[in-house]
Amino acid sequence: MKLERLISMAYMLLNHEILSASALAEKYNVSQRTIYRDIVQFG
Repeated sequence: MKLERLISMAYMLLNHEILSASALAEKYNVSQRTIYRDIVQFG
């Protein structure tokens, strides 16, 4: 699931979509902290 989430977030960024961590957390059914961790690991 994590890989799918990371790929999906990467596509959103490539499409210049701007979403908050809370919106992403709600979309993927995870916590905001998980989103922040994913972004740090991705970057």
